[in-house]
Amino acid sequence: MGIEAGVLAAIATGVSTVGGIASSVQQSNAQEKSQDIQQAQQSNQARRDRLRVIRESRIKAAQIESAGANTGTSGSSGVVGGMGSVGSQAGANVQNINANMEYSQNIGSQNVRAANAQTAGSIFGALGGISGQVFKDLGGYKTIFGDGG
Repeated sequence: MGIEAGVLAAIATGVSTVGGIASSVQQSNAQEKSQDIQQAQQSNQARRDRLRVIRESRIKAAQIESAGANTGTSGSSGVVGGMGSVGSQAGANVQNINANMEYSQNIGSQNVRAANAQTAGSIFGALGGISGQVFKDLGGYKTIFGDGG
């Protein structure tokens, strides 16, 4: 009866370990897919933000040009400088959007790496539990050191 119970326990341990490993892998895969979706959404939002910045800069430049034309200073250094400033600000804003997008992608990649490492840790922990149980079931340290160990 003892051997049968040990066999059943070993089978149950094996099944639960395989189930745990499968769940860890599924969780890791789901996190990677979630990260891909999030990055696509962030990329789409960044594209919209870049287009908004460019559109706003064109509107401001046109307003400056129009004000210059209305006051007879269309080619003046003030108008040209103002339009250049608008362009520079737009470029800086677009660069900031791009940098934030890159940071978000790097954070997401590190989160996926962390999930994969956690999955690997769970797998090794489960395998360690199984091997420990098998070692114990086979007599443990007594088989190595005898009854005195």
